[in-house]
Amino acid sequence: MALSFDGYKLTEIINPNGHCTQIGFTNENEPDVKKRGVILFDRQIRYIEVEEHQKFKRVKVYTTKDAEPMDFDFLEDNYANFDLFLRSIYNQ
Repeated sequence: MALSFDGYKLTEIINPNGHCTQIGFTNENEPDVKKRGVILFDRQIRYIEVEEHQKFKRVKVYTTKDAEPMDFDFLEDNYANFDLFLRSIYNQ
């Protein structure tokens, strides 16, 4: 089962080494969870689909174990993180 990040805002992208990418999120509407994160490992990613909408970009990450993708939305003011996210995934 894929993780849901609906309502979460992407706050950080860390590329600790060449084999994984750590992504951090926050959600102001959920006070019980201060921060949420996911680590994507290179060998676990099957493919990535990018949709460009009017005011945001949606990245769908399909992993080897899940039929449903993990969706990450990048608003217009967060496009720099979109580029950083893709570079981190590609380890460039």
